[in-house]
Amino acid sequence: MITSLLFATIIAFTPTLSQNVEVLYTLRDGELQVFGHAIRSKEIKNIDDESFVSFSESSGRRWVVIGYDEPFEKTLVWLYDRKTKAPPVIVQAKRVGKHFGVDWYGDAVFAISWAGMGYKTSQLFQVTNPGFNVQLSDIIAYDPARDLYAYYSFDKDDNHFVIVGRAFHEKYKEEKYLVKLYVEDVLTASSSIEVSFGSNNITIFYDGEKGPVAESYKSLIIENARP
Repeated sequence: MITSLLFATIIAFTPTLSQNVEVLYTLRDGELQVFGHAIRSKEIKNIDDESFVSFSESSGRRWVVIGYDEPFEKTLVWLYDRKTKAPPVIVQAKRVGKHFGVDWYGDAVFAISWAGMGYKTSQLFQVTNPGFNVQLSDIIAYDPARDLYAYYSFDKDDNHFVIVGRAFHEKYKEEKYLVKLYVEDVLTASSSIEVSFGSNNITIFYDGEKGPVAESYKSLIIENARP
């Protein structure tokens, strides 16, 4: 049985939203002991240099996402509530890529992400329902107060788009905005776009063929989104 302090290493795509913390834990085959609880699973292995445990806390420090990861092989995720101190609950995250990461958006929404060369797929969860997620690729921005997201997309004709929607309000259809992006490598396209959500509009910032571009559009989704 090995007890150690964890110096967490998580792919940090939005470091201002994610807080990685040091937590005392014990790992052995079939069991992870942490926060005074024993998490048991046949999939947990204590393998040197192959089994990694990570902890990422919400902005208010109440919630902690616990990750058990065997890179490229398997990942198990739990959510712990420091306020109630109840046993960690399983997060229904499905592995869909190579590298595992966690992003927090405030204190109520987090994303389990999978990333590789030129892609990042995020599964958004609410702390009140870790059994349900909304999966999005190449998220540019997410506003947890209004449940607004924007992500990058492109089609077979190399047209570029910013898609706006609401993750946990399914009755709202997505809005699509054409972006005349000038980029040599489509793998870096999503990282070259920024957006700003106004009270009833979205502003998209990107590099066009003749230089920086800022385009604003009225949005019914944004206008009808209320904190």
